Amino acid sequence: MKLFNIYKNNRKNLFFYLDFLFLLCVCIWLKNINVLQNGFAHPFAILIFSFCGSCFIEYQKQVQAKREKDNQLNYDNLDWLRYISAILVLLLHLRPFQNQIDALDLSINNIIGRICVPLFFLITGYFVAKKQMKQPDYIRHYIRSMLPFYLVWSMLYLPVTIHMFFYQREVIQQFLPVIPLWGWIVLTPVVLIVMLVYAGTYYHLWYFPALFFALWIIDHWQRRFSLNILWVSAFVLLILGASETYYGILSQPIQTFIGYYYRVFITTRNGLFFGLFYVIFGYLIGKKQSLYTKHLPLKLFVCCILLVVEGILLQLIQRLNSNIMLSCIPLSYYLFVTAIYSNSWFRWPFQTSLRDLYKYYYILHPLVIYVCSFFILPIQVEHSVLLSLIVIFFTHLVTLFLLWIKKRCSIAWL
Repeated sequence: MKLFNIYKNNRKNLFFYLDFLFLLCVCIWLKNINVLQNGFAHPFAILIFSFCGSCFIEYQKQVQAKREKDNQLNYDNLDWLRYISAILVLLLHLRPFQNQIDALDLSINNIIGRICVPLFFLITGYFVAKKQMKQPDYIRHYIRSMLPFYLVWSMLYLPVTIHMFFYQREVIQQFLPVIPLWGWIVLTPVVLIVMLVYAGTYYHLWYFPALFFALWIIDHWQRRFSLNILWVSAFVLLILGASETYYGILSQPIQTFIGYYYRVFITTRNGLFFGLFYVIFGYLIGKKQSLYTKHLPLKLFVCCILLVVEGILLQLIQRLNSNIMLSCIPLSYYLFVTAIYSNSWFRWPFQTSLRDLYKYYYILHPLVIYVCSFFILPIQVEHSVLLSLIVIFFTHLVTLFLLWIKKRCSIAWL
């Protein structure tokens, strides 16, 4: 009935039919490349998808126009974006559909999952800008408040890293020169410092030094220069960082040249080539008074299609990794703006805040995976989806337990 009312109100709207034709063409294209299969590829199903999609787009336009006019920003949806992103990061690290359903594995690992970290950076930059309008030294306050949290968890993950090193030492030693005992004694503090300020003591902790670096640069740069200049410079750095994603299309001399960088730093997934651009992006958005753009839902849909196309095309070339995908730039913006100018997507029925959950989901899930690897993960690969659900369940339980301890003992740094 609601769809019929939307159609009735928009049956004389030219953009409604243009949206319908566009969605119809997209569905036909997805059918031709076998993304839509079985019953989803039936002509009647495609027509239904296109009709419902065009109705949804027009409905969202009306909602967003009203919320923009009244200046109503829905930050609850941003919490949902970060919560869902935390789940996707967990799935990206587990890859439950690998060697089982290739389309789903590709979708999570190399398409949908790649928007999560840009969203984390962008949303953090946005809220930092909003808080700094009221508290000029907020960036320094934020870094000082987050630094103990980062250091504590870095120390907690350090034994896991040491164990993983000794567990895989035969493989790692193939890439390292022979180092005597005294050499390890001298190098250990240096390696620890490099890990803390660059890569993190475990594979997911790189996010925090990258975020601190980006915020520190913003704080010092904006005192003397325009942030727009820094943002353009950060975009150039992002393009350079994307060389690990588009490595296969680069010429041989360029591959040889940037190969020296990757031999030392391994990846461009860091604050300079990745985090800086998105944190500045979010920071600049936070400085704006109004973010509304016309035809926002359709633009968001087009950006989603661009991400899918980019993800599919990247499977055809050699890649060092897929951390930086250029279609995530417009998609992160339109997804962010759509979220804050939309009605609440869901209502969280529990007392625990989403903001606490996604934070600890991200920080805890590698530890849960590590512990489960000794008790659960050796089960046959066919049950990897079940294993992923088990990891998510225990991650949630440990999160609730930590939040209970934090509240009961008033531990700010936990």
